[in-house]
Amino acid sequence: MPSKRDRDATHANKLLRLFAKLFFNDREYSLTELSEMLECSKQTVLRLVDAIEESMGLDVERTRRGNRSFFRLPRRRAVPAVKLLSHEELQALHMCAAFAESLLGRELFDEATMGLEKTSVLLPVEQPPSEEHFATLSGGHVDYGEHADTLRLLIEAMEEKRVCRVRYRRLLADRERTFNVKPLKIFSYRDCIYLHTRRAREPGQPWKEPKYHPLLAVHRIQWIDKTDQVFRVPDNYDFERDVKAGFGVWQNEPFRVRCRFTGWAAEYVAERRWSPDQVVEQRSDRSIVLEFTARGRPEVVSWILGFGPNARVLEPTDMVDEVRAQMEQALAGYGDEDALDDRSQSA
Repeated sequence: MPSKRDRDATHANKLLRLFAKLFFNDREYSLTELSEMLECSKQTVLRLVDAIEESMGLDVERTRRGNRSFFRLPRRRAVPAVKLLSHEELQALHMCAAFAESLLGRELFDEATMGLEKTSVLLPVEQPPSEEHFATLSGGHVDYGEHADTLRLLIEAMEEKRVCRVRYRRLLADRERTFNVKPLKIFSYRDCIYLHTRRAREPGQPWKEPKYHPLLAVHRIQWIDKTDQVFRVPDNYDFERDVKAGFGVWQNEPFRVRCRFTGWAAEYVAERRWSPDQVVEQRSDRSIVLEFTARGRPEVVSWILGFGPNARVLEPTDMVDEVRAQMEQALAGYGDEDALDDRSQSA
């Protein structure tokens, strides 16, 4: 059970968050919104509103519409309008923040939105930006709230050009690995956050050029620490060339892929950009042939399989065989024995 001191700290934190939310954003918030935002009951929100009024001498405007309650803290004095951002620019930032909510996690998202709300105070009153127009929906995402400290430390290390000591565990690996890396770029890919690195010298060990440089999924970093070792970004480092030039994130040798798509998959694929040098061929039967550059074979194979019967690999020929083998293995999981079990249960 949390101690009284812990409970008081949590109460104070929620009180400050609520005050900042109302003070820096001149809009109404519903009781439900505030309850979800602060991760507490509606009764707790009401007590926090009362505490703001009593301890700070402020009048929180309360409105009742139907069975819903709304709260707003009107600006008590005019704030000089400073042309830091235009209304449209700030609105675009609200949209970016909303779209990144599931990726950032609650703690980092709150920090981002708080920065926007502080800036909005400096805009003319007649142009209040709104965050209500945007939302995000993401299934199966990683909760990066648990990794906020790791992300902050990585950002510090990149700014200070400090080598990091990392303990990392790959997916399905039996054990962790520990090594030194130069953190060069944090980027997102398919609802995950990755760290692009270069290997760094191990203290007391002779340098040997590695076969590959680690690409780390941030949520698989078990432990990280900044070292006193300072690094310089390599002259030949080019994130656009090394990662963004082809389909996928793995740093293998690039290769060309040709695939044919039909039905809904044809429209879906044609609407998107898969590599900068892609070529899309529209066919008379409404199918398309996509040719693009890729780096990671497993990524391409799983991507193709995700389209089911609406996708077919044409080249390279060895990938055709690999996709066929994967489909046969998947089909084997639905053999006669399973079908018989299903029939007996339904009977």
